[in-house]
Amino acid sequence: MSPRVLILNYEYPPLGGGAANALYYLLREFAASSEIRVDLVTSSSDGRFAITELAGNVSIHKLAIRKANRHYWTQPEILDYSVRAALYARRLVDRTDYDLCHAFFAIPCGVIAYGLRGRLPYIVSLRGSDVPGFNNRFNWMNAALKPAFRRVLKSASAVQANSEGLMKLAHLTSSDTPIDIIHNGVDCRQFSPAEHRNPVGRSKLENAAARLISVSRLIGRKGIDDLIRALPAIKESLGPVELTVVGEGNLKDSLSALAESEGVGRDVTWLGAVDHDGLPDIYRRSDLFVLPSHFEGMSNALLEAMASGLPVVVTATGGTDELIDGNGLIVSAGDSGALGRAIIDILGDDDKRRAYGAGSREIASRFSWGNVARQYLKTYEQVIGKSIPVEVES
Repeated sequence: MSPRVLILNYEYPPLGGGAANALYYLLREFAASSEIRVDLVTSSSDGRFAITELAGNVSIHKLAIRKANRHYWTQPEILDYSVRAALYARRLVDRTDYDLCHAFFAIPCGVIAYGLRGRLPYIVSLRGSDVPGFNNRFNWMNAALKPAFRRVLKSASAVQANSEGLMKLAHLTSSDTPIDIIHNGVDCRQFSPAEHRNPVGRSKLENAAARLISVSRLIGRKGIDDLIRALPAIKESLGPVELTVVGEGNLKDSLSALAESEGVGRDVTWLGAVDHDGLPDIYRRSDLFVLPSHFEGMSNALLEAMASGLPVVVTATGGTDELIDGNGLIVSAGDSGALGRAIIDILGDDDKRRAYGAGSREIASRFSWGNVARQYLKTYEQVIGKSIPVEVES
């Protein structure tokens, strides 16, 4: 009989960000085979309960969580999912013979899996904001969260982090927990370079605008305000500049006001949420990708931009340094001056821009979702003691 896995994740497209997209691509790999069956318990995007299928062997159970913003979770919303998912998961386990529970996020999903520990083993995938110290918004809760975090990890059959930086942060709270690293992946067929990208090394006298792209939820830890503050110096050095920001969040209005006060309001385009299938063309129209985050696990958007052949400027946080090797520059988080200088350095030198873009594509080619799926399947096999002969992409 095919192994059956219960997966818990409170966000799944169109809700959420990187963890939601990562799970979608992972499930897409699992859906290619009938050798594993998966039930995902997640949240609906319209506040109504529904069960849908990604494939005959992958079912999506969407709980009736009422969300005010698709890309921003309030604490009451997370609590609502926690209660509903705990009850619903218990009912599923009552009537289904699962081999394993896979929790995306130690909190809250790992806590739910911990409550089922007497009935089936579980593994935990750390994603970022579930790790104490990652998100300043939850600092006031750390004293309460840390004991729960340690208990969840201690009882798990396996724990993964999506970057070395996140693993090290988790070890500050649970130092004796073995944690494996399974990086995020990228679809290099979907995200690929433009066949002909115009050179952007330019002087102030030329009219072509430098095209910057950042894909991010509009929340404090993503550092979009630092990028906006860097724009005046970039314009002064390079001439016209266009910044496109893809994403939604609770800081949209204040960030727009900041752009106006910095005199760059007309230089910033706020696209809001974009369907994932629409992102490749946006990357291909851009010259450089910027990730100014203060805290990050391993950014899906960064990998997508790299697969699209873009040079990158990133901050020294989380898993970013694991992806930078001759394809971009790393600066300190929160330093808008350093951010601007790095962008000017790359876009002011066409040879460097081209070399960094080629380097990005080469590095991204090593990260496939098929490889990610194989690593998770290996973990599943080790926990449940069954071979899972699933074919995934190379």
